[in-house]
Amino acid sequence: MKRFISLFLALAMVVLAVASCSGETEDTPQITLAADDTTDASGNNNSDETDDGNEVTEYEPDSEAKYGGMVGMGVISGAAYFDYFKLVSLQSDGYQLVDEDYESSLPEGATYVTSSESDWSIVVDPTEVEEEEETEETSDETSDETEAETEEETTASDEEYNHAAYSATEGYFYVGETTWNYYQLTTKVLVKDDDTVLALYFCMTDENNYYYLTVGENSNTTINVYKVTDGTAEKFTTYKVKNYSLTLDTWTAVGISVQREYIAVYIGGSLCFSIYNEDYNYAWYDYEGDVTSDEAPASVVELAYGAPGEGAQFYYVSAENVINDGKGTWSNSTSTIATMAFDCDTSTYYDADETVGYENTDDENVGIVLYDIGIGEDWTATDDDGNALYTAYVGAYIEEGIVLKYIRFCPRSDQTARMVDGYFEASVDGENWTTLYTVEDTPTASEFVTVDLSDNETTYYYVRYVCASGCYGNVAEIELWY
Repeated sequence: MKRFISLFLALAMVVLAVASCSGETEDTPQITLAADDTTDASGNNNSDETDDGNEVTEYEPDSEAKYGGMVGMGVISGAAYFDYFKLVSLQSDGYQLVDEDYESSLPEGATYVTSSESDWSIVVDPTEVEEEEETEETSDETSDETEAETEEETTASDEEYNHAAYSATEGYFYVGETTWNYYQLTTKVLVKDDDTVLALYFCMTDENNYYYLTVGENSNTTINVYKVTDGTAEKFTTYKVKNYSLTLDTWTAVGISVQREYIAVYIGGSLCFSIYNEDYNYAWYDYEGDVTSDEAPASVVELAYGAPGEGAQFYYVSAENVINDGKGTWSNSTSTIATMAFDCDTSTYYDADETVGYENTDDENVGIVLYDIGIGEDWTATDDDGNALYTAYVGAYIEEGIVLKYIRFCPRSDQTARMVDGYFEASVDGENWTTLYTVEDTPTASEFVTVDLSDNETTYYYVRYVCASGCYGNVAEIELWY
């Protein structure tokens, strides 16, 4: 009997447990993350929820952060559109300090400077309006009645469109607390002409002390960062990116990452400034040449780097003054000849052959023999067939000579590691060479490395890049600056 009672009680507990679990499954809300656009301009994804799905409800400033303050946006001249305005803490697990999508209103509690809230308006995304207009124009036959119906539908379904903040009045607004720090500000901007200059404000302690980024200065050719101290603005000239232009009628992502010890600015996903970061080597100056010329440097025209130093001049190396190892190219390709390293185009590159007697090469091999250190100069490296190996090199003969101050180089995009252990050297007479720089780290594809030789006072007539053995040249572009 006792066994029967025990068995009955056990079964009853199981039934109750199952019923309890079933009820919990139905009543417990399921947490799902919305598929909204929370990706910042640097390519990171920011969410206001932690990994376990629990929403962060409290923001804590970073006690070690050196920079911080309120944030804002505005127009310096012309008219600009802004799509969403997000400020995410990099300290408190992605807590969103500001999350405004501009679908119906401007940020609450905003303070307006030299303008008022009435100067701003919430409008339909201009790119969507243009698409609608283009669709209507392609219709050859549309009755007045149909047009009226279409207009009514467009007005009635206005909420179906994406919206943006718009202002054509000089001025800006800001929000937040002076204690906010260690954050990422993200927005998208759009302009319709080259006369518009817009600005993003950050690290603001008051209306006389703050930083701001301008986009569109000098007829939409430059972006700049300024620091305002006691009402006086000072430009960070060493971090100015020259010849950057917004594409008209196109949304461009802009991100400002206020780190603990430095501030980084991203435009279109690319890092453009890194203020106070000693390791950041993109400190460019104005390029004083003609950027429309075929002889303009690729680092300026393609990547908007500007000049590597104040007053630095680019030396264009003509095809007839390119010097090289004379061994031909890999598979006799005519598209990878030595002159490609100086053609002001990072999409081309020099790809050499490193063996003697390759078809269609010069009779005289002028490469640099590879000697085995410790064995002596009578020993040379050979390939599997016994042919002597020579390192590939490519360089320039400078007839008038220059006092070289900077070298910039860009690797072949799919063979970046082949530049490691390569080196740059220069000569006065073409016989005695001085090593200027050795590539120790793998360079980044589609980016230039700048070699600072500003202390050099020697006038050189020859400069060349010598690659490591088995690396076949593989340099996309070399720039000489004096």
